[in-house]
Amino acid sequence: MYKRDFDILLQKELPQGMLFYGDSEFYINFYTKKILDRMPGASISTFYFSDYNISQVLDILGQGSLFGDKSIVVLKLDSKIPKKEVEALYKCLKNNPDNMLIINFFRSENKSAVQYAQDFRSFGAMFRKEGFVDVQFFAPTMMESTILLKQKAEELGIKIADYLLQSLLQLQNNDLGIAMGELEKYQVFDEEITMEILQKLSFGLGSVGLEKLLDGIFENKDILVIYEKILEEGGDEMDMVREMERYFYILFMFCVFIKINGRCDAKEILGYQPPKFIVDKYINRAIKIKEKQFQKIFEGLRTWRNAYLSGEKEAGMRFLINLKAIL
Repeated sequence: MYKRDFDILLQKELPQGMLFYGDSEFYINFYTKKILDRMPGASISTFYFSDYNISQVLDILGQGSLFGDKSIVVLKLDSKIPKKEVEALYKCLKNNPDNMLIINFFRSENKSAVQYAQDFRSFGAMFRKEGFVDVQFFAPTMMESTILLKQKAEELGIKIADYLLQSLLQLQNNDLGIAMGELEKYQVFDEEITMEILQKLSFGLGSVGLEKLLDGIFENKDILVIYEKILEEGGDEMDMVREMERYFYILFMFCVFIKINGRCDAKEILGYQPPKFIVDKYINRAIKIKEKQFQKIFEGLRTWRNAYLSGEKEAGMRFLINLKAIL
């Protein structure tokens, strides 16, 4: 089943079991939240990656409630579960029709896109039972992203033109999740958002601490001290991962553009024109990194993201130590 078919289904009913997978982590998370928002008062249990335990899940889904509350289990996985466990989950839910299961199946860092596609096809086939659905999500188009950003802006009471929403999205490397988060910065403005306001708030990292961390990486400073200080001041590790992914992707785009064209055009690369000192910094840093180094950096960031979601506390420190070695 694809997103369009799933939207039609949701207008009629809520499946008891749902498996979400595909190219768009944003849609996987977005629809999970959308479903949970429709279940106020439900008891929600979430298992991340290696935390998944079939016995614990069956215990939760097998419990009825004296008060009529639903029990919902959300599994965030990057590997398939055995067919016999899918059968056990299905049987358990059929015996407890008030309860619900949602599985987010993400691509593992050690799997290629082809291997992931093979996995989600076979996983999806196991999930095609009465009351169960599997949904494949593709990356949102620019139009879809703009519509979702416009809806979010209206919810937040923000006046902003569609073309500026598209600029914001491009600024965030088409990461719709980050762009959604960025929109919240504009709630403080009563007037309509302009390009000047957009560039002022969003061309940078959105955090002085994160900017210092990146400067420290390229200026050979003690980045572990900076990193620990950011955490002490309440910095969010997942925000750091997202912003560093965004930043190094920008550097990668500059690197490739300069290599292919022998020149630099920031507006053509980014879709907008940052201040000159920002462009100069992008150029100077981008030309010092080779393509193989970029690959290792992105792999390291993905490892950090998955380790953080699995509850590992030293993942960020390990990444930064490896990053210094890569560069």
